[in-house]
Order: sequence, then structure tokens, then C-alpha cells
Amino acid sequence: MGFTERVRQVVLAGALALAGLALVAVPAPRGLVVRADSCLTGNWQSTDIETYLRSVFAASPAFSSLQVSGSQSYTFAEDGTFVNTYDGVTVQAETAAGAMTVRMFGTVSGRYQTQDGVLTTSEVSGSIDAAVALGGQPLPVATPVPGLIGDTGMPVAFSCAGDTLALTPQFPDREVAPMIFARRP
Repeated sequence: MGFTERVRQVVLAGALALAGLALVAVPAPRGLVVRADSCLTGNWQSTDIETYLRSVFAASPAFSSLQVSGSQSYTFAEDGTFVNTYDGVTVQAETAAGAMTVRMFGTVSGRYQTQDGVLTTSEVSGSIDAAVALGGQPLPVATPVPGLIGDTGMPVAFSCAGDTLALTPQFPDREVAPMIFARRP
């Protein structure tokens, strides 16, 4: 495999890691009684997903800079349902193969429960459309992004402090910074 192909694979893996923001919780078995932590219920707007993404991409020497714009929001209802919306989340990065841009739009919804500071999901559906370009050339990315919709993912630790929510995916091979959200009306 040549250098350019390897960088392309790393860039696509990074794009999918970004897409993984949409659903990073491990599936909960169907039919469980809903346990929703009261601090989690409500509407949340992203205030800092760039720090999280920098920590995800830090493990790859293929990325030399990173800028993030757009927004992501969550709504966690008392009845155990959630909605996660991407509104033009855009990541621009410099890579060994050239400038990379990833843009995401869409919504994911499903059921959730919490236990001991960990968020789990089930009955997930929705669609996240992603566009990826490397060096100005579009890269083929299946949309909706495979693996995002459905009972897939990893445990997500959560903590609340006043009107701030931190969601921290629990990657098996590294620690990452939390995604930070602010409560909104």
C-alpha cells in the first residue's frame, strides 16, 4: 500500500471517528426499564467538540491541524428517548495528503438509559449524511454512514455540573477529552 493510499485510509478513519460522535453509546438490551439520570434530561447544545476531536486525532501523525465549526445538539427526554442532531458540523484538517474537509448533517434518535454514569442506547434510527474531500477531491463515503445507525458503538461516560454536560466516549485503546454541551431552553 502506497503512502497516499495509507493517508487516504487514515483520513477516512478520522472522518468516521467524527461521524462516530453521532452514536457512541453501547446498545442496551431491548425491553429494559428506563433509568434516566435527571441531570441528563433536557436540551443540550455543543460548546466544545473541537477539543474532543483534537484528542481523537492526536493519535494519528497524518493530521497537522484541525478546525471545527457547526453545531451538534442532544435532547434527552424523561421517557428515555433521545435525539442527536448535526447542523453542518464541519472539520477542516491538514493532512500529509493535503487539506481534508468533512461536513455532516442529519439526525439520529432512539432510546437511552443511564447507570452508574454511563449512557447506553437502543432502538436507534436516523440518517447522518457526510461529505468528505481530500486535496479538493471528493472521497467516496457511504451515506448514511455505515455503523452509525443501529445498535453499535461504545460506552459513553457522562457527567453534569449545573448547566454543563460532558460526554466522554470510552475508547478501548486511548483516553479522549469530553464533548462539552450547555443546557438550552
